[in-house]
Amino acid sequence: MASLGVLLVEEKKATEGLVRPFINWAKALSSRHRFVFLLYKPGLPLVEAVSQQRNVEVYSYTDFKRLSHDVNELRLDLLFIHDHIRNLQVLARLRRENVRLGVYVQVLFGIHSIADVFTLDYLANSEKFVYKLTRLIPFTLLKKWYVSLLSSSHLVIANSRITATLLHVLYGVEPSGVVYPPVDTEILRPRSQKRNMQVLLYLGSHAGDTDVKLVTEMAELLSREETEVLAFGNKTLREYVAKKFRFKQVVDVSDEELAEIYSSSVVTVAPQKWETFGYVPVESMACGTPVLAFNMMGPIETVIHGRTGWLAENRREFLQYLSTIIKGDLEIEPEYVRRHVEEHFSLAVTSAKLEDIIRRYV
Repeated sequence: MASLGVLLVEEKKATEGLVRPFINWAKALSSRHRFVFLLYKPGLPLVEAVSQQRNVEVYSYTDFKRLSHDVNELRLDLLFIHDHIRNLQVLARLRRENVRLGVYVQVLFGIHSIADVFTLDYLANSEKFVYKLTRLIPFTLLKKWYVSLLSSSHLVIANSRITATLLHVLYGVEPSGVVYPPVDTEILRPRSQKRNMQVLLYLGSHAGDTDVKLVTEMAELLSREETEVLAFGNKTLREYVAKKFRFKQVVDVSDEELAEIYSSSVVTVAPQKWETFGYVPVESMACGTPVLAFNMMGPIETVIHGRTGWLAENRREFLQYLSTIIKGDLEIEPEYVRRHVEEHFSLAVTSAKLEDIIRRYV
């Protein structure tokens, strides 16, 4: 039995995409290993959610010295953290402690300075300023800082093959392996026996990751066809679009409620061009609902074109697929869609891969 720790820095909710993998792994691994959460300056909703987990130890801190002391005293075999820059900065301060450190890479800091798939049209001026400022900083400088912080760890795991490739090619970092973020298929499962003629539209989780012009084109198409649309994700974009179109907004729902929404929708539309993995498409498929996404980044690895969803090569094809789907001219077997997730992204499958890497490197 290993003693595993997870350090989360300034996180607010357990439902955040960067946090969710660790919450789910705790469900699978805490019965076989000691599992410890170290929460540094957390939000109350995160503390409450993690404290409800079975067979886990939870420690919360506002003082770094106490955190550093406990990291030494808890005698962990491995302390995991994700690669948001604030996490890596804390990790660097802990590298002198008597613990092996592991990073689960999901963010790829600095990539915004060279990627040209982000749209700033609907952002507040303060957010636009930050993104434009990032574009002025040479990627080599951002990369150097990020890689130096990653070097504080003993183990680097990528959340997808595309992430592993980018680590190799752009950052010169060789990951120890690839482990997909786990999906709790006990909660996220088909719930409704009847699918409504409604489309679930995901508007992204980060500023600028969803093209507002494409969303507008989709909204106009769906409006012409009198299709009901449920929208969730980025608050700024959700409110921006809601002013122009009659979208029902999905806000602050539980995983059980989300599973009901996925299950009763004919398709989940995820138009992001930058998702190193993409939880939403996989959660949707876990509920037997196919996905419409672009044939790039994370969806290439998670969606099987024509079997669990559709992958468009460009905007024109994306809109064509959407039009055909809502007319009922494309059909997919829900049972196969669900089985695909169970075989590749379930708690059991991903936790076994994580354990294998831990055994080899720790």
